[in-house]
Amino acid sequence: MAKRVGSLPSLDVVFGETKAAVERQSEEISSLDMKLGVLLGLAGIILAALLGFLFNPQCGDLATKGFITLAVVLVLASLICAALGYRTRKYEIAPAPKELRKFYLMEDLKKTKLVLLDTLVKVYYRNKKRIETKVRYTNISFIFVFSGALMIGVTLLYSLFRLLCYN
Repeated sequence: MAKRVGSLPSLDVVFGETKAAVERQSEEISSLDMKLGVLLGLAGIILAALLGFLFNPQCGDLATKGFITLAVVLVLASLICAALGYRTRKYEIAPAPKELRKFYLMEDLKKTKLVLLDTLVKVYYRNKKRIETKVRYTNISFIFVFSGALMIGVTLLYSLFRLLCYN
């Protein structure tokens, strides 16, 4: 292996690019967590308002309560999806410095860099699957919260229409 390691002229370039890709994944994970946090907060606020309307005795007719109930279900689904996406938190990280020192401090530079490269590649592909799951939950949560907000709009328009027609 020492001969093979010594004849890798592009090792520094490949290592640098792989390390940068893993760092970009960390930024993407942070961004997705922030979006999911916003979705959780928004859905929670919408849900509290909807439940306040739903249990209000002057809420309106059965159709209005039906629209609000549907919006509540959609927002609850959004909360569940956002929570599942946010829960996806187990990511791979680069080797700990203590482990590197313990096993590779006295090894050849290129051999150590190759081992680190292989580890970073594994980290990248394991994290990629988790990021895809987090993106899927984020998108589903957004669709549900958007649908719930749309139902609120429909409910308001329906209530306004009823008010204008019966007065």
